[in-house]
Amino acid sequence: TTPPRRRRRRLAAVCLWLRGGVEALSSSSSHMPAIARTLDAGGVVVLEQWCPAQAVRRLREDAERLYESGAYKEPDRDVLLRRGAAFDRSVLRESQFSDWSLGDGTSRREFGAELARLKLALAEALDRPSLVSAEAHRDEASYTRFGPGAALRKHVDEHHEELKGRDGWRETSRRSISWLCYLNEQWDADAFGGQLRTYERSAGSAGHVGAHDGDLAVGWLAATPADPVDRPVFLDSQVRGNNFGGGGNCQLYVLAPTTREQIVVSRTFFASPVMFLKGAVKDLVLTDALDARRRYAPIEDVTTPAVVAARRLVFGPEDGGYDVGSDVAPRDIPPAAGTLVLFDSVTVPHEVLETKLRPRFAVSGWFHENQQPHFL
Repeated sequence: TTPPRRRRRRLAAVCLWLRGGVEALSSSSSHMPAIARTLDAGGVVVLEQWCPAQAVRRLREDAERLYESGAYKEPDRDVLLRRGAAFDRSVLRESQFSDWSLGDGTSRREFGAELARLKLALAEALDRPSLVSAEAHRDEASYTRFGPGAALRKHVDEHHEELKGRDGWRETSRRSISWLCYLNEQWDADAFGGQLRTYERSAGSAGHVGAHDGDLAVGWLAATPADPVDRPVFLDSQVRGNNFGGGGNCQLYVLAPTTREQIVVSRTFFASPVMFLKGAVKDLVLTDALDARRRYAPIEDVTTPAVVAARRLVFGPEDGGYDVGSDVAPRDIPPAAGTLVLFDSVTVPHEVLETKLRPRFAVSGWFHENQQPHFL
């Protein structure tokens, strides 16, 4: 186990916490390389006072007026993710958020222009060129409101196509970078709660997180004394050859430290979401390559009531899910006015702690990049 002092030092290297305005994210800024390194390592970028106070005030007033007009709806996924003393969580969906004729469309359009500049800089710095696309409404943006008592369970924002069922391969793009900008002036996190709690790998990643050649990550090989970095485990779901149709169409791999060649750490198999919500990946498909059977940890440990019930039905009443280990530590980010938060949509589990006493507003969304095509 990493000693507390060493763990704090490692975490400080993974999370980037800056104070500054929009200029901190321009493509020529000295901050952008550090931002890209942090995101690439599976860390979280926090920029305090990114959105100017006057813009925050206009957006908050717009968000409140549109909520009072009845324009907000309950999110589709809330039945799985909501928790807390109340289920008072609602959103103004992308189709309405980007309708400039509603409410203060001018302020939302100006905010969107700043996001577009940010996305352009990130596409270059992260070498994710397909973040920039002419396809209308491909990215997502919305107002979100948490009423007193509302919270959100731990989850990740994007999953591998093969683990989404039949609909997984129908889309042409996927969530790549998650972003949030908070609209809560004079917010005392101790009194009002509502913090974003993120879960970062304490050792940092050995290479780019999220995806490799279109294959999304599903887990980690945890750091060891001999290999003191976490290695993303990617799922290749388009394996062809003699084993396809018999052993399966999927295999897991990591990238070699120097050559960046693929090192396969599993046998071929057919993927199922339940497999990745239980130790079956470790027990049934991983090999001893790179000590993968012992080192493997999932990106996400899903503990919603429906998932727990399904695991116990399949694997027995004593199933306790994954032990994600001590290499993941929580970090609480207050939802203070003007703060911008960025992280990789595939890699960073997160939750929202219970909101207390007063509503919590944010603008949030996802920058999309191209999804890999299916070979069938």
